[in-house]
Amino acid sequence: MQYRLGPGDLLEVSVFQVKDFNKVKVRVDSVGDVALPLAGVVKVGGLTVNEARQAITRQLAATYLQDPQVSLFVDKSANERFTVDGAVHKPGVYPMVGQMNLLQAIAMAEGPTTLANDSRVVIFRAIDGKPMAARFDIDRIRAGTMIDPPLYPNDIIVVDESGLKSTLKGIVDNLRGFLYFQAYKL
Repeated sequence: MQYRLGPGDLLEVSVFQVKDFNKVKVRVDSVGDVALPLAGVVKVGGLTVNEARQAITRQLAATYLQDPQVSLFVDKSANERFTVDGAVHKPGVYPMVGQMNLLQAIAMAEGPTTLANDSRVVIFRAIDGKPMAARFDIDRIRAGTMIDPPLYPNDIIVVDESGLKSTLKGIVDNLRGFLYFQAYKL
């Protein structure tokens, strides 16, 4: 699954041996266009980084340069996000910061709670329009016996809550209340 450029993405464009075109920062506008020096307006919305680089190269070749060597980098993506839910301290939607993996995502959500079932962490993802899910074990990832999977934009991570831990916590909480009221009555 390759990232597709969209409105709000900040791009860094350079053209080899063109002084005025070294690390030019440009933001993709609301209709998917970028306005570049020497090239003018180029449609990049919906394209992969490589496709956008080729479009900019074609535009520069047609308007100004002979055989331009263009490099393109997504400096900041406005569209790449993932969700962490379930038994974590801070569930929510988070921006992707470069290439990320599962443990980094859970760390951004301030880690699993004491009620989390570390062996039941699921990543939900759409692949070719079809919903898919894969289960991971945080303890095995930390031990190095399971791969720490990379994340993709729009992934949903759910950290399951342990039924046994939840039940025990409920019993302990109820006993605390009972013991408190018993001691209060004496």
